[in-house]
Amino acid sequence: MSHSTIHNTNTDSWKTTSLDFDDLTDRLIFVEEDELLPFGGFSVVHRAVHRSCRDKIFAVKVFRDRYKSEYHEEDTASLTLALDRNIIREMQIWSTISKHHPNILPFQGYCFYDRNGDAPILSLVSPWMRNGTLDQFLEDNYTVDQRKRIEILKDIVNGVLFLHKNGIVHGDLKPGSTDSM
Repeated sequence: MSHSTIHNTNTDSWKTTSLDFDDLTDRLIFVEEDELLPFGGFSVVHRAVHRSCRDKIFAVKVFRDRYKSEYHEEDTASLTLALDRNIIREMQIWSTISKHHPNILPFQGYCFYDRNGDAPILSLVSPWMRNGTLDQFLEDNYTVDQRKRIEILKDIVNGVLFLHKNGIVHGDLKPGSTDSM
């Protein structure tokens, strides 16, 4: 597995000067989707499989570049750099924090998502949750009893409490961005 060192100039509480993350770009094949996959205000999730093991399915969080249209052409490079710094910061926090709590989705690495030959977009990779998001799971399993629903809610609350105790705010928590194992 190849590692790339990404240098981070961030000076917050997750102090590190360089980080090693797995670059999965050459090992992922993106799957064409029939249905709309989860998305948030800043990203869209794509499904990908591992080239050598098609049973290994990943979720790839591709950040939207919709803000580029608000900037002039000459500002695009500085905007991309600012977005990449935020993504690297998220990689740093997610890769560290996910190792310490069972209710936080593991960080697998990153890849560059190349949409139709455009400039590749730095994207985050995690395991694919076979049951989908929480709202998909509850819709598909509407007969889930109240005990199971409370158990799921407790797991979410415990994960969020862990984040908050470590000074992290999720920022986009909703049933569509909450995965169900």
